[in-house]
Order: sequence, then C-alpha cells, then structure tokens
Amino acid sequence: MTVELQILSFLASLGFGFFFSILSKIHFFFIKKLNIFWWYIYTFLFMSVISLSYIYLLYIINGGILHFYFLALVIIGFILERVLSNNVKFKRIKQRQVDKFFNK
Repeated sequence: MTVELQILSFLASLGFGFFFSILSKIHFFFIKKLNIFWWYIYTFLFMSVISLSYIYLLYIINGGILHFYFLALVIIGFILERVLSNNVKFKRIKQRQVDKFFNK
C-alpha cells in the first residue's frame, strides 16, 4: 500500500469516526423510548449497517485492506467528536422544539 493510499485511509477512518459518533447520537435519541427488545434489535441493525458501510468505504479506497490502526483512528475520531461537541459551545436545540417539529 502506498503512502498516499494510507494517508487517504487514515483520513477516511478518522472522518468515519466523526460520522459514526453523530449517527450514534441520533440513533440513541430516537430509540430511547422503545421497549428493550426493540432497542436491542434496532441497535444490532444499526451497528451492522455501520460496520458494513465502513468495510465498503475501505473497499472503495484501498481494496478492502483493514489494519488495526484504521480501527484505532475510527475510535479516536469517535472520541474526538464527543469531546469537541461537549466542549465547544453550540446552540443546542431544546427538546420541546424537536418534539414540536416531529409532532406536526
């Protein structure tokens, strides 16, 4: 694997960690009121889709070669997004506004 391909894989893995963190927040926001059985089913399906998406992304970029440090960068991207979203002051949407939007 060339250096350019590894750098592209690093950046894709780090970006996928950010993407995965944001999607997991959205996922858990919507399933928190479900029965425990459906909670496990939807979480299993969510994780399956996310895993297959990451494998397909690596397949497109570098032919599907997966190294442990690519997975480490996904985890670092996930943690980095959580830290940044907790420490950077964004305008938070209030729960009432979200409920009002979806219950029109």
